Amino acid sequence: MVFPLVAMLGLAAPVCGQATEADVPSLRSMMTGKSASNQDVQDRLDALIKTTQEARLERQSAGEPASQPASQSGQPSAWIPGGGSVDGDVAADGAEAGASAGRSTRSLSEIRERIRILQRLRRDRMMAAPTGQASGIPGGTAAPALSVPDGDVIQADPVRRPGAAEDSGSAMSSIDDSLNNAAPVNDAAEEPAPESGDRPAERILPNPVNAMALGESLYRTGNYESALKAFRSVSVDALSQSDRTWLDLLIALCQRKLGEFEKAQGTLREIANEESTDYPVKAAKWWLKYAEAADGTQVKFNRVSTEFDALLERSETYVSP
Repeated sequence: MVFPLVAMLGLAAPVCGQATEADVPSLRSMMTGKSASNQDVQDRLDALIKTTQEARLERQSAGEPASQPASQSGQPSAWIPGGGSVDGDVAADGAEAGASAGRSTRSLSEIRERIRILQRLRRDRMMAAPTGQASGIPGGTAAPALSVPDGDVIQADPVRRPGAAEDSGSAMSSIDDSLNNAAPVNDAAEEPAPESGDRPAERILPNPVNAMALGESLYRTGNYESALKAFRSVSVDALSQSDRTWLDLLIALCQRKLGEFEKAQGTLREIANEESTDYPVKAAKWWLKYAEAADGTQVKFNRVSTEFDALLERSETYVSP
């Protein structure tokens, strides 16, 4: 790093210290970039930069940091890590740039802080006057004002009133008094036992029993025998023709469940022969078809069972163990 600085100072010596009047025009033209010797100066600068880079590489490879020589121009040099020393003007420029950057950072921080203060003040003002008309936003609409109801407005008091404890205490005492002074409840009188006599053991209901509804309930629970008795006890005089057909269908279904197939088939045929579009007629026709299919299947099963029994008997007779 020492060698490039010496070479640079040697190049600048005839310019700064030994410049003649003949050199002044060339110096001015070189500074303004309009002289014919610009190419020569550019070549010298390129050579100087190349020499400086070579010296820097040698210093980095050797691993020994070079000393910081003072500039002969009288200004102190600044040390840049990894880049060698620079003149005082460059260091001053860097310091000024850092100072300006710091000032710009401080100015931005101050601007942000002022914006936050203004926002806080505006928010506090809006919270202090909630019923006032909000200022309009540019490009938007103003917030609607909250209307204050006419008349006196009773505001809730969050603080407990001094007499609240006494009021609650009196209320609790009145409740306790009412509980303590409550009228005694008389025990329910037990029902007297029925007198022994010639009365039947069946329970007598206050209202007549709906035999139709009772039979349907028993049929759903699977008690077909009791359901059949209930259906047969229904008085058909007050029933319409449709209700009578429905009652006959229920009786036929109970007979099928109890194994009385012949009676059930006869009742179903009577229902199916009626000229009506009611549901019981359609259901009776369906049950007849089902019974015919079931009877045919039963006949076939009986025939197969007979043949199978005959084969077993023949095998036991003619086949030796």
